[in-house]
Amino acid sequence: MVKWFEKSEKHDDTAREYIERSPTAETGELDTAFAFLRDHETINTQHICLKKLRRKLDWHLVPLLFFLHLAQTLDEHLINYAIIMGLPEDLHLKGQELSNIVSSIKWIDLAACAVVGLYLNKAPISSSLGWAIIFFGILSACTAAVQNYPQLLAIRLLMGVLDSVFHPAMILVTSQFYRRDEQIVRFQLWWCAQGFSTIFGALISYGFQFVTGSSLESWRIMYLVLGCLTLLVSIWTIFCLPNSPMSAKFLSIEEKVALLRHIAPNQTGVSNPKIRPKQILAVFRDPQVALLCALVIMTDFASGITSNFSSTLIKSFGYTSKQATLLSIPGGAVAVIACFLSTWMVRREYLQRWSTLGIAYALALVGSCLVAFSPLHNQAAHLAGIYLFYFSTATVGMKYQWAAANIAGHTKRPITMALISASDTIGMIAGPYAVQRSEKPHYHTAKYSLVGAKTGCLLLVFMLALYYLMANRSKDRKFGKRESMMEDDASDQDSLKGTWANLTDTERANFRYVY
Repeated sequence: MVKWFEKSEKHDDTAREYIERSPTAETGELDTAFAFLRDHETINTQHICLKKLRRKLDWHLVPLLFFLHLAQTLDEHLINYAIIMGLPEDLHLKGQELSNIVSSIKWIDLAACAVVGLYLNKAPISSSLGWAIIFFGILSACTAAVQNYPQLLAIRLLMGVLDSVFHPAMILVTSQFYRRDEQIVRFQLWWCAQGFSTIFGALISYGFQFVTGSSLESWRIMYLVLGCLTLLVSIWTIFCLPNSPMSAKFLSIEEKVALLRHIAPNQTGVSNPKIRPKQILAVFRDPQVALLCALVIMTDFASGITSNFSSTLIKSFGYTSKQATLLSIPGGAVAVIACFLSTWMVRREYLQRWSTLGIAYALALVGSCLVAFSPLHNQAAHLAGIYLFYFSTATVGMKYQWAAANIAGHTKRPITMALISASDTIGMIAGPYAVQRSEKPHYHTAKYSLVGAKTGCLLLVFMLALYYLMANRSKDRKFGKRESMMEDDASDQDSLKGTWANLTDTERANFRYVY
């Protein structure tokens, strides 16, 4: 699957060493990868085939990250299907209680983001993900036992604590093992689980709606089964996901050295637990962080509506609960296709990231307009609008990769990822409140909100691309033009230290942003 996206590379059959001429740093400021390479500097990696090494990484990491994201997304968004399966009526929810339930997982997620960035800078990533998904599955299964609003709210709040870990940790894991030009494919492959979760969730919900004569309501059984399946993914995660390239048991010493030399041009490093207060301040002074966060808020505000209420909106077009569930499936298929198509265009360099994002958002805007402004009797137009909206799913993984590729500094990176996750949370919290039960069955506020959000996303993409263009030109004028981030350089110890120094993207003279 990954091979289909890759460009042919003339010089990709042997390991290649990149060294940047940067200011030297004290040993305590250096990446842990520097110590590993220093201890194994005599190892010859010329016989290592990078294509084979990359395939090995793909088979070990991408399927695991895909199923991890699938399990987490399914458990989080089962509420979408439970709503039309009778959960609000069974728990006697009133007023804004349903919106509170949907948003509650993001309330605590937002609060936890304040410490997640610093936590991930210190803690082992694979263990953090493994334990987070274990308890996430347990809490999902426990949802089957809730009897009232406070109990369900409590479970959703606890799930929010764990939810804050997933995306930042998965972004950091992916960026540790792949070069910047390789990351987009891997990000999109595990992110497309978002689309598959819509497909599988709809099919699972549809099947459970036929469960009758049981002492448990169908939505309770659904939560119980899916929660138990998530526990299986957690075991896989704990035993098979490495904390860093240096701790990957499936790689030989030669392969680890070759991989670290291969990803050195990223200039973003692998790991360094030392916290630099200066980099914390740099996060809040960086315009790209502000623009990325604003873009994520806009995107996920709309996603907060569709991910939790898409079946409800489809049902408002005049369909039954079972029909609405099945009609959610094509939306998931569109999301998967959009992820693959956008990845292929960017990796093959047919389009740049910003133009691919712009096209996806434009299609989503057209879909939003169809949902908001089509005549009420025109079911086909409304459905087409819902499906076109799912093109925006492809943009999320690309934005995460943008951040992973363009943010350097071991303190700055995890804090930025946590801020982006917090922005995701803000959007997901606000979105459900646009769905006013008093407007049932047409939900005009929600539909108009989709149009406004996608318009804002288009404007922010252009602003972010313009910022990257201007920042690169500014560095070119100041330090000289650099044709490629993958250029070779010297190989002395001082330059090697410069490559793995704990410096931010703005501090590195040779760093150029991808857009």
